[in-house]
Amino acid sequence: MSPGWSETHGARLRRLRAEHRPPLTLADLAGPDVSISLLSRAERGLVAPSLATLYHIAGRLGCTVGEVLAAPEEESRARAERADALLATGDPAGALATIQRDTDAAALAIRAEALLAQRQEVAALAAAQAAIAGGGSPAAVARAELLVGTVLAARHTGRAHAHLQRALDRVHGRGPIAVLALARLADRERRAGSSDTARNLLRQGSEIAAGICAPRRRAAELLAAVSDDSEQPRTPLGELAHLLIGLRGRAEIERGLAAFDGIESDTAPLPPPREAVDPLAHRAIGPVSRRR
Repeated sequence: MSPGWSETHGARLRRLRAEHRPPLTLADLAGPDVSISLLSRAERGLVAPSLATLYHIAGRLGCTVGEVLAAPEEESRARAERADALLATGDPAGALATIQRDTDAAALAIRAEALLAQRQEVAALAAAQAAIAGGGSPAAVARAELLVGTVLAARHTGRAHAHLQRALDRVHGRGPIAVLALARLADRERRAGSSDTARNLLRQGSEIAAGICAPRRRAAELLAAVSDDSEQPRTPLGELAHLLIGLRGRAEIERGLAAFDGIESDTAPLPPPREAVDPLAHRAIGPVSRRR
């Protein structure tokens, strides 16, 4: 028997089944040794499925047993990781559907980016500002600050610099958000005629990006994994999104340096396994499940 099974777990199982894309019926979830009746009673919390049954259920749902048994906070984090991967690989609609009920800072920051990708600027700013006001993890709030700064920079308003600088400060000048913030601060300085300052910012961003994006092979492996229809261990989607955001930041840094130096950027797109798709262009790749 699986430990600690309750009506709450049954409700979670029912929700996971409904949120799967496409939604699964009890018949879809059943198998040779797993009856519809057993699944129905498990969803009502009347019977605890065996570990073998849980592995079967998780396989049909495309998740791990741990996700079926996860606490609400772990579920929220898993949804945010999946939404982030969907967004990074060009599916903002899928990202929005995955975190539609979540209101923590991480989800709000991802929602803001997904809305902006759909050209819903006003709604994107509202989500980002809610993430900033509500607090939360520094990385999530930094993403929201970055988005607000980017939108304001496009509007050529003076307030953009403060938001971009806060995004950089919140992550202590580290990681992919720092790279993007430095690239966009540099662009503002270049447009304002402060070439030396812009160059220095770009060089800082280039150094950080080199550390993030050195394992391009790892990013390619993760892209291949989420594009593979075969059964496999759960792909670390958070790592995938982190790498793709970092690669996007590096591309922005290299374009900025190229604008000064008159050279072509040497950033090559990652080779996905089935078709020529450039993840830096935010185009969709293979099936990252929208289930959660």
